[in-house]
Amino acid sequence: ERVRGVISICTPHTKYPPVDPLAIFEKRHGKDHYCVAYQQQGVAEALFDQDPFAVFKMLFQTVPKGTKPSHEMYHLLKNFKAYMAAGAPDLPGAVMSREDMQVFAGAYTHSGFHGGINLYRNTTENWQYGASLDTDIEQPSLMISTENDLFLPPSATDHMPDLIADLERTIIEDCGHWAMWEKPDAINQTMIEWLHRKMGLRFF
Repeated sequence: ERVRGVISICTPHTKYPPVDPLAIFEKRHGKDHYCVAYQQQGVAEALFDQDPFAVFKMLFQTVPKGTKPSHEMYHLLKNFKAYMAAGAPDLPGAVMSREDMQVFAGAYTHSGFHGGINLYRNTTENWQYGASLDTDIEQPSLMISTENDLFLPPSATDHMPDLIADLERTIIEDCGHWAMWEKPDAINQTMIEWLHRKMGLRFF
């Protein structure tokens, strides 16, 4: 009743988890999974606040083609410690300019990282609240996946037709997890075309 349609980029809609997602993350990838590690108050903030620019320099990069999923790729705090110990070097495949990274770093230098990290600390409460909600979506929906997303591959959306009656799925080729930085024009065009066709909305 509040929205006419739904668009998701990379992140699929899922059924309500049978147990706390934090327990799932820890079972699959260990206690160093970033969502689990973030539950320790102040630890991640102290680490990231040392060098906000280095945080974004490490994160905002493409994953080399042929890379296989691993437990370690979810161990963000351990990976950042190792990255800092190596001198926070420039990495290949940056998806944004140093100038844009400085904007992010400047904002987080001012605010700190606690606000964003607190979202992950609310995982259990969000899961508990979700028990009363219907996971089916009745509105027309568009799922935009990317060909090279190592964390959320297109196959992660295969269950979504069971939850959403009016669903379209599309894949942006030659694009990874940071879709809106890697392929902004393709993402925008895909959304605009869908909004025009499904909603009758025009933007230009």
